[in-house]
Amino acid sequence: MASSLIASALLALDHLDWLKFDETLAELGAIPFTSRSHRDLSFYLQARAALVRGDQRRLLRRMDRAAQSRSESTTPLHTTLLGHAEGELALSIGDVPRARAALPPVGDSYLHAHLRARVHLASGAAGVAVRQLVHSTWLDDAPRRGRIELRLTLAAALDRTGETDEAARTIRHAVTQAGTPTQIAYSLAAADRESLQSAAERDAAIAAALSSLDNALFMAPFDNTGQSAALPLTRREGTILELLATGMTAAEIAARLFVSVHTVRNQTQRIYRKLNVTSRDQAVKIATRYGHLQANDSTGNAAPQ
Repeated sequence: MASSLIASALLALDHLDWLKFDETLAELGAIPFTSRSHRDLSFYLQARAALVRGDQRRLLRRMDRAAQSRSESTTPLHTTLLGHAEGELALSIGDVPRARAALPPVGDSYLHAHLRARVHLASGAAGVAVRQLVHSTWLDDAPRRGRIELRLTLAAALDRTGETDEAARTIRHAVTQAGTPTQIAYSLAAADRESLQSAAERDAAIAAALSSLDNALFMAPFDNTGQSAALPLTRREGTILELLATGMTAAEIAARLFVSVHTVRNQTQRIYRKLNVTSRDQAVKIATRYGHLQANDSTGNAAPQ
């Protein structure tokens, strides 16, 4: 079962089908892994979701614990996938030394090329990242998701070297490859926000494509500090999320708030979109981690603070 779910999630990634990816990842989280290869592939998949949901540090700690029990022998594929997952997570929280250490010494994949360029960029060597990427065949040969992410990194490097117009054109190229703005959500989660904002100021089409995603894409990394972090929700959406956490139905919430069931369902879907989740449980989990909801009570439901 794990093999088929992992294959389904990897296929969803390459097709930019994030709804299917989220659903499959939730199923994977409900089964135990008896195979090291399944667990390693699962970490690679979970890293995508962690970047969007601000859950990088928790996943890195889990990867550290797994590494302690992992044997030294591993396949080149697993080395590449795990290195990319760890490197992207580390870069997103500003841990450049860890990202550099996670980069395999050799590699011939778009994942390796992407992480190497991102490490150069984060280390202040934007020019090196530009030269590496413009001479890479992966800009044309990678899967569509890879082509998008490589171009987003190239755009960030171009922006750093003062090539702002070319950076905007590169971002537009990446955005238009996706089909619809929602399909690039997970790719944008690891992108350089400053270069995206700069491009949006220069190109109205980019601004329009990013405007509906901005709130959900750049959630700050979460850490278990006991401090609350801002969620991109309105006051009413926060209230509905609190009520959802108690297990109330849409009809019960509507009666409590003196609104229609249709209104509650619409606002619930808006909450899911903003948090980049597909279920009540996922939304409650994120809100709990960010200090907006208490931990689960004895009934299994998260209680509002």
